[in-house]
Amino acid sequence: MIDIVLNEEAINKICPFYFLLDKDYRFIQFGRSFKIVFSQIIEGSNLYDHFSLKSSVHSILTEVVDLHSLFIMVSKDLGLEMKMIGIEIAKDKKLYVGYPILNDSDNSLKKYGLSIEDLPQHDSLIEFLFLMEGMKRSMAEAQDYSEKEKDKRKELQEREFLLHEAMELAKMGIWYFNFNEIKLVFSSGCCDIYGLHNNNNRHSYEEWLAMIHPDYQDFVKNKIEVSKEDLSPVSITARIIKADGTSAFVSQKIIYKFNKEGKPIGLYGIVQDITEQKLAEEQINASEKRFRALVENSKEVIAVSNKDRDIIYVSPALEFILGYKEDEITGKKYKLYYHEDDQKKVEDSLRELMGDKTGTYRRLDVRMKHKDGSWKWVELTATKQFENPAINGIVKNFHDISDIKLAQSKLEEINNSLDLKIAVRTKELKAKNDDLETFVYTVSHDLRSPLRLINSFATMLIEGKGYPNDPERSMEFLKIISQYTIRMNSIISDLLNLSKLSKLEIQKKRVDVKALAEVISAEYLKQENYKKADVKIMDMPTVMADPGLLRQALENLISNALKYSSKNENPQITIGTEFDESSSSSFFVADNGAGFDESFAERLFKPFQRGHSTEEFEGTGIGLSIVKSIIEKHGGDIWAKSDLGKGTKFNFTLEVVAA
Repeated sequence: MIDIVLNEEAINKICPFYFLLDKDYRFIQFGRSFKIVFSQIIEGSNLYDHFSLKSSVHSILTEVVDLHSLFIMVSKDLGLEMKMIGIEIAKDKKLYVGYPILNDSDNSLKKYGLSIEDLPQHDSLIEFLFLMEGMKRSMAEAQDYSEKEKDKRKELQEREFLLHEAMELAKMGIWYFNFNEIKLVFSSGCCDIYGLHNNNNRHSYEEWLAMIHPDYQDFVKNKIEVSKEDLSPVSITARIIKADGTSAFVSQKIIYKFNKEGKPIGLYGIVQDITEQKLAEEQINASEKRFRALVENSKEVIAVSNKDRDIIYVSPALEFILGYKEDEITGKKYKLYYHEDDQKKVEDSLRELMGDKTGTYRRLDVRMKHKDGSWKWVELTATKQFENPAINGIVKNFHDISDIKLAQSKLEEINNSLDLKIAVRTKELKAKNDDLETFVYTVSHDLRSPLRLINSFATMLIEGKGYPNDPERSMEFLKIISQYTIRMNSIISDLLNLSKLSKLEIQKKRVDVKALAEVISAEYLKQENYKKADVKIMDMPTVMADPGLLRQALENLISNALKYSSKNENPQITIGTEFDESSSSSFFVADNGAGFDESFAERLFKPFQRGHSTEEFEGTGIGLSIVKSIIEKHGGDIWAKSDLGKGTKFNFTLEVVAA
């Protein structure tokens, strides 16, 4: 074994993450990056005290490790994994170089005190090991140089023979241009390509350029001129004019030849006749362009999958129908894109297709997943084309039928729901008729009661059965008749107002709710019955509403609050806004009056439904129906909460103007 002395500075520049072991696996030398990470390890300590290996530890480290012996080493203290590769550089010395396996470059580097410069590149690692191997081989070869020279000469002769045969077979030739002689010398193979006789194998540079087809001459000149800047090899595909006037396509690689001082002294040209290949490519390209134009301009998706159901091709129409680009779906399974309810149907159909020797197509309507997560109905057809080498797969064509399916679904829904709609309409109509009967009954009852009394008192006066000698008593009868007449007129007026609301178009404006409530309250507080009431009006936001209708609604709510709290010793009315648990705001009118049973709350907003009798509190029973219609016409909502004997609160919502 030939000993190699390691230059620590040199090796750190190439592979700073290394260590050197003696025959007993004790550390002799460390690389710069290795020291940073494992600063606690000292020279002379044993490898196995600090590290373990994921693979066979003993067999890897006890034998001479060449360039192919890669292994994973794990730090017992840090848990850090490292990929290492080793080489025996002397009888008792083994060198191991590698790099730590980091999850992410930024955070892990900082964690172990490293920077990106502290890590070797893969190419540097391999280059280093090649360098070490080269040193070993060079020193070994120096001991038996003559024998190897014989082998090399023999090998060279064999290679020249094989090269000549290969070039003949591949229709290749070589020319050489010596800058001093200013002549190109063609090989026999090169003469054949250019259509020249073997005795006509020397030509000037200008004559060679003249053999290039005029359409390609500038292209070839420019390529050669550019190569002069860095003396790099040039690859050229061009058309040439042969000696007999026919043309051919050739591929040429031009390489500079240098002398010992590194100066260019000539050019080598390796030429291959690719005419047949070029013509075949042109035909294939033309055919492919026609086919691709048809496929890419079709609105129907054309796709191909292999025997494993992997997608190997899809046409551009896929993006139009399902939103995916070709590279987003190629290599994946079709199954991933079928709706789970359709997968069995598709699998059964494809299984039948695979077993059918005729390859007859299958047609299915299935749902496929769009990139945005929605589902598209497609009409899918599949044919087996494994015997066609150009396809070698299952061809699937599909187009979007979502609109057709949607129309069919709607038609089915209409047909299926027709009986249900008739039943619902019948039920609604019956309910409306029942409500109408109840309403008519209530109206007739509420109108008949005052009419009956009016008729009774009027008859007594007409027939003289009253108190003819008591004018005051007769006047009292007339007052009663007048009161009931006024009540009937109020009922009729409220009914007309309620009826008009359904046809009335609202004219929204900015309304100051607080100012409006103050005006209405002040008017009512002038009345004798309500003078003792304490009305508190809070700050309220401005709303968009019909001023006249909103006034009508507030008048009903405020007058109700005053009326139903009027029998209280200290009537209190509060008007304002409040917020619920979801931070939604609403207006309210609250009182501490008679209240009502909350089970009656839903009926309270229907015409002629009262929480108290007219003997307790006068009224037509239509006011709250009017309020509800007004609020709903503004797009709001209204509800009531009450505790019998403790008071009532009416809440309602309106469109608030943003502050």
